[in-house]
Amino acid sequence: MRRRVLISWVAVNNDPFERDRTGSAFRLVEGCPVTGPTLTLLFDADSPYVGSIGDLVLFHSQPPEGQETRQSRAFQQTVEELRLRDPGLRIHSEPWAGDDPTDHVQLFDFLREKLPAIRRKFADRELILHVSPGTPSMQTVLVLMGETGFIDPPFVLVKSYRKEERNGRPAVVPVQLGIDSYYKAYRAARPSEVSSEDASVVWDPARFKSSRMREIFDEARRFAQLNVPVLLLGERGTGKTTLAGWLNERFVLIDQYSGSKVFISGSPTPESDHRRPFRMHGKGYAIDVQKTPEDKLLLTRLVEARRGASAEERRPIVPVQGNVRFCDSTIAGAFRGAARSQLDQLVEQAGSYLNVWREYNKLERDSVFRRARTLGWLSYSEAKRQADGRWRFRIQDSKQLDTALNLLRGAEDVELEAASQPPRELQDSSDSSSSGLATEGGATRSPRAFVGSFVGGDSGRYLDVLPTGDLDDREPPIPGVLFMSMSGDRRRLERRERAQASIALAECPMPQLGLLLEGSAVPERRRKTETALSAVVREVFGGDPTPRQIEAIRVALNTPDIALIQGPPGTGKTKTIAALQARLAELGEDGDLAGQTLLTSYQHDAVENAAAIRRLLPIPWWRNSPPTHHGSRCLVRTS
Repeated sequence: MRRRVLISWVAVNNDPFERDRTGSAFRLVEGCPVTGPTLTLLFDADSPYVGSIGDLVLFHSQPPEGQETRQSRAFQQTVEELRLRDPGLRIHSEPWAGDDPTDHVQLFDFLREKLPAIRRKFADRELILHVSPGTPSMQTVLVLMGETGFIDPPFVLVKSYRKEERNGRPAVVPVQLGIDSYYKAYRAARPSEVSSEDASVVWDPARFKSSRMREIFDEARRFAQLNVPVLLLGERGTGKTTLAGWLNERFVLIDQYSGSKVFISGSPTPESDHRRPFRMHGKGYAIDVQKTPEDKLLLTRLVEARRGASAEERRPIVPVQGNVRFCDSTIAGAFRGAARSQLDQLVEQAGSYLNVWREYNKLERDSVFRRARTLGWLSYSEAKRQADGRWRFRIQDSKQLDTALNLLRGAEDVELEAASQPPRELQDSSDSSSSGLATEGGATRSPRAFVGSFVGGDSGRYLDVLPTGDLDDREPPIPGVLFMSMSGDRRRLERRERAQASIALAECPMPQLGLLLEGSAVPERRRKTETALSAVVREVFGGDPTPRQIEAIRVALNTPDIALIQGPPGTGKTKTIAALQARLAELGEDGDLAGQTLLTSYQHDAVENAAAIRRLLPIPWWRNSPPTHHGSRCLVRTS
């Protein structure tokens, strides 16, 4: 699979072929045009990137509307030659509206916007930044941005050589200046993994989904200007762990050889406190730290980093090495560590629920692989869309097709996926790949993958596939292979494995959940008891509920963790859930139970029935997924 992405300017005088001094005709050597830098990198026999580039991003000057220029002509000729030589290469045009190709500032502003967008578009794919084409200014800006940490890895800067200039070197070689910068060192020192999904979230206001989180951030920024300690309080799941993860990411440098490092200086106001305060410096922010009577370091203030106005404020900054980690020091945070230690012992026991969960997931994963390997993959030479929307694939091996048709006709709910080559799980005949469904190099489905249901075929000739509803605009690669799609199973099992690990490590928003599943006692937080009945509850029921329904609402309102409401069909569970939501919304006005309620079910009808009752009440709600999905969710705002 061609995973690499080439990024390059168009060389006006040398792409697609070198031009003579007039700039209008190609230079000929022994009657043949001399290939330019872009064609050299992609197709020269001595280039290490031949056959590995799947996407090409071309930066080029944007001509005035309706006019043809040397730049636009070079771009058009380059695209035409590339499509002639490699029809499967995906070309992405990125026009530059600048008027001076030697203006470093214009070029830097353009690339500073485009390169991060390209990095996000091709996440986790290696970027090949070709610095040979373009003006010296274009080359300089691109090299400096790559060398100083402006571009997220994986990427490599390369330059190409003409044949007469190689002197035994390959056609394309990497460019490495070795420029050191604080930002580059920070990016290199960041841990490749985080302890939990929560801790990996950057505290970025642009990513806040709730208005309350935006209000908290704005409030924190306002109070951060004051020279007073700020104490953050919150219930479980309100973002304390997220904040700790953000602090670790912004302030702690992780070195695999020497441990962690931080940068500190003396406090700008040492006379305000006698507990040996100091300031810790991070990326864009600084924090004030004090020592508590319990010999702990306490974060007291977060401010935006800025240069001191006076010499007194500009104190020397020194690196300090040690085992530094930000953590939640609240009671809930302390309990999280204790729960993790207790769960480590419980999970290893024979009857552990979490251990059974893990083993069941492994068995199901092995079953998915065996099912897919039974079919294997079918190589096809052509694929044509039919009038009714189905795609007809011409299979190369008629005997293999007959075997596959027998298997597919006897199976239920089989989805087939088309790709340029089979995934690694199917190519590996051993069971070694069954240890995970997300192996590198083909384990995850492309966002633009062609997937559809098997709808028929003809022995020895072809096989028909009907694209999945929301994927009917996608086309299969030609030629390619068909195989049983494992994408849905892969995502489902990966989510289940992440959930199991989060619970077993006490890193989920409810750290005591693992202990509850294992049947162990957990401490409870005391708070006032809420009554079940109210006018809005009676309105939902259309009168007084039964004693058992009242009991179910009372237990659910006052449970410290989880309440299970169980009963046969027709006993009023749906109305009880609707009444519980209404009561939660009512109590949310007092602030003690404020928040949002997620109503979710594997069956869409169950959510629809409960939501239908909710429509009778003046409480805002919205659907999170359409009725066509297997599962359905409805969010209800209770504050």
